[in-house]
Formats: sequence, structure tokens, C-alpha cells
Amino acid sequence: FLPRGDFYRIFTPEVVLHIVIHLKCYMSESDERKRRLAQDIYFGESQRAPCHKLLAALILMHHREVVHHFASFIQHGMNDDCLPLEPTSGVLGGKLVCRHRDHCRDLIINHDTDEDSDESAREDFMKQCESLTAPYTIWSEDDKHCHYILYAKGPLPLKYIRSVSVGGFGEVSCVQLADADRSFFAGDNNPNKFFALKKLLTEAPCPDETATSHKQREADSRIAFDLELSSLLFAGSRASKEVEDPNTKRHLLEVFATYEIHDVLSNLTTYYFLFPWANGNLKEFWEAKTRWNTSLTTRQDDLGWMIEQFFWLAKALRSVHNDRDQTLSSRGIPSNSRYGRHGDIKPQNILYFEDRDGRRTLVLGDFGLGRVNSKHSRSLISPDSTRGTVTYQAPEFDNTDPLISRKTDIFSLGCVFLEFVTWLLDGADALKVFENQRMEPDARPAYAAFSMDTFYVSCTPPKLKDSVKNWIQNLLDHLDCAEVVENLLNLIEKMLEPDHAERIGSQILESELSKIRITWKVRDEGYSTRQYGKGE
Repeated sequence: FLPRGDFYRIFTPEVVLHIVIHLKCYMSESDERKRRLAQDIYFGESQRAPCHKLLAALILMHHREVVHHFASFIQHGMNDDCLPLEPTSGVLGGKLVCRHRDHCRDLIINHDTDEDSDESAREDFMKQCESLTAPYTIWSEDDKHCHYILYAKGPLPLKYIRSVSVGGFGEVSCVQLADADRSFFAGDNNPNKFFALKKLLTEAPCPDETATSHKQREADSRIAFDLELSSLLFAGSRASKEVEDPNTKRHLLEVFATYEIHDVLSNLTTYYFLFPWANGNLKEFWEAKTRWNTSLTTRQDDLGWMIEQFFWLAKALRSVHNDRDQTLSSRGIPSNSRYGRHGDIKPQNILYFEDRDGRRTLVLGDFGLGRVNSKHSRSLISPDSTRGTVTYQAPEFDNTDPLISRKTDIFSLGCVFLEFVTWLLDGADALKVFENQRMEPDARPAYAAFSMDTFYVSCTPPKLKDSVKNWIQNLLDHLDCAEVVENLLNLIEKMLEPDHAERIGSQILESELSKIRITWKVRDEGYSTRQYGKGE
């Protein structure tokens, strides 16, 4: 595509006037009339949108003579709002139709009696129109994203840089958006103007696919898109309404824009999300910063930062869950019947952003398995459709009971928090040791030959693996396990309660972390430096 800034830098009003002067269809017009025509083409008039992109598309065509029929395009009612045109029944032998105005049909002039040449002209015109009609992406000041529906093959207003990751539900790429192609800031520590583009992956069509199965596959793709988007918007909306702590939204991934591209030839639809570009994810952060600093002051800074991030992630998760029952009922306000669930909390889905001053912020991202449900419908949620990454999933996913609640997120976040404390005390190498110790044979007879990296034993009732319980105890006995770390580990044990009915919810989690955070801020020296275990 031609970036918006480049187009307006090249295709100026003066250039349009120069072109109009030399077009055969306007040769008989007076100089004053040509100036007026050039102005109307570039800026539009009261009853018609501008036509400068239409003119540019005709100029860029390999069929040079077509542009000299520009006046007939205008007479048929065409303008830039009609672009790109779409074929009615495939390019071969079909017509190019304006989606918005039914009377703009078959407007590529049959300048040659050769049918192959006509087909080539239509293809050429479609290609040039697509290159000039990438949307200007807007993100409004009230944090409302725009959804763009594109036809043919787009294009999207971005430059592909590299593929970042490919999973079962989506492919994430690093892309660039020029300043002139968007209305929003790229970030104060993003000199390359990078953004993250997530493409939802859909099942490839079978060669013998029926119309019914195609329709169902397209419907499934739309549902997957709607579910992820609704989770993102629901969580963001809840966070924006936090009166006491409006900064909660900083710890939830913001969606700048969404796109859907309808390929009219293949009759397939592809969905995209545009997100801010992160410096990395939590797993990458742990691997890059192998362990905390040796300086006592810096180590306390790292510990304080971890406590702060724990609190804000818990607060962000509470916004996702809409876990406000106790607070609202105490004020005599009816509880909201809608709640969300993330569905796949893991280190790879917690992003970190770093500003120019080196301040790092953790953000809860990737709502690919997210759901927004009513409290009356949650018993209908199937584990198979909501199962996240095996390592961090909660024990209830192995039950025959299909009740999957918000507390599955609490268990997953508890796993991440435990790994975070492990990294803080013993570094990145200890995370691999911990992983190896979790690799126990599955307790279920049918899976006895498999070693599963989970935090629990799949039995009735479920229980934490002995290796996990021993690991927590070893951390409690650690020479550097200050009182604040002990308090965090005790809270993490409540998050890892195998019985979901006994597991704490996001409201209690936030409250407990708030207490630890406040105590840390007014701490005495012993709260942050007192040692336990072998050193005493």
C-alpha cells in the first residue's frame, strides 16, 4: 500500500492541476474551468466526495489510456468513497461494483475488444485502488477503538516487520504504522513506531467443503473474534470506571483497532487486532534478567516493584472478573450480572512495557480464551472450549463437572506469582529446576505413562503436587525470604487451593495484596530484610 503521508506529499493540488491540464477528456475546457475541476477533484464539492485517489489509481494502471476517460467515471457518479470496487462474480467476466452506490457499475471502460485485456484492466484497477485505500486508523480520546471492514484483500495500513509468535488461536506480528496513517501516539519509548498485530487463525477450508460447512466455519471465526473483543472491551470498561484507582487500565492490554477483511473471491473473512508494542513478555523478562541485583538497595527496589505489579495485576484481573459483589451489596447497590474470565494466564501472556526512564509496567494481555458470561449461564461453559495452557490450568479442568468459574484465573495467576518469587530469590535457572521437579507421572491410570508439567495431581479430590508444596516450603526457608516475601507466599498458597470452592476470589486477592503493599510502603527494616531458615 502507499502510505497516506507519501500519497499527500506526492499527489498535491498542484500535481492534480497539472494532470487535468494534460488529460484528453478536458482538452476543450478553458483554463479557468480546468482549475475549478482540479480543485473539485482534490477537495470534493458539496454533493460529491474527492476523486483524487480515483485519478491516482487510473494513472498507476499499466493501461495508460484509461486515465484519459476519467471524465466518464465522474459522470457515472464515481468518487473516492466508491473505492475499492469489488467484483460481482469473480474478476473473470464479472463487473466491478461500488459497494455503496448501486448505480456505479462496470466502470472500467472496455477500451479494447480483447476480453483478456478487459480482464487485465479490471485486475489492474482493483490492485491500484487497494494500494490507495488503506484506512486511516483512529483511536479516540475516550479509549473507544474503531472497527474497520475491508473488502478484496485490504490492505491494512501497515508495514510488516516480522512474525513474533504463532499459537493455536492466533499469529502475532510486529508491524509499523506511520504517523500519517493513525491518530494516536506510538508510545514515548517506541522510536520505530512498532505495534503488535494479532491475526486470528481459522481452520483452512477443505477442497470439498459444502456451503453449509463453509457458513459454519465463517460463523465460528466471527464468534472467536467477538469473544476475544468482548473480553477486552469488558475488562477495559470495568477498569475505566474504577473511581479510586483509574490507573488499573494501564495494566490491561489496550486494543487500538480491529479489522476484518472479506476476500470476495475466496469468500473468506480474516480478523485482526491492533495492540501497542510491548518490550516483551514476563517469561522473556525473567530470562533476560537472570536474577535480581546483589545490591541490597536495588534488591529492595526489585522486591517493591514485584509487590506493586502483583497488586495491579490482581486489580486488573478483578476488573476482568467484575468481582464487586461484596462491595456493591454493602452499599445497597445490586450486583452486576455480567462477569469476565481471562482463560489463559501465563508468563507469556503477561506483557511488560518500559518507558524512557526505565520504569516497567506489567500488563495482562492475550484474551484469546476470554469470555464474558452471565452468572446464570456459567454452568453451561464447556472445559474443552475454555482450556488454557496445561501447565498453568486449574484442577477443575480435569473434572467431569463442566463448571468453569473465574477462580480458574486465580489458580493460574498463583502459578505465575510463585514462579515470580522463585525468580526473585534464586534467578532464572531455578525456574527450570522447578519445572523439572513438577514433571511427575500423571496419577490417572489412562495417562500413567505421561509426565505432566502441572502444579496439581489430578485425583479426587485434587491436590497440589508434593514437589510444589516442597518448593514453597524451600522458599519460605530461603536465606533471603523476608517477612514480606513470606506473606506473599502464604497468599499464593491460598491462590493455589485445589478446591475451587475454597480458593480465594479476585476481590479478596486484591484486598490482601493491598495490605501487603501498604505495609511495605511504611515498612521497618526488618519487614524487607529479616532473614529466615538456615541463617538464623
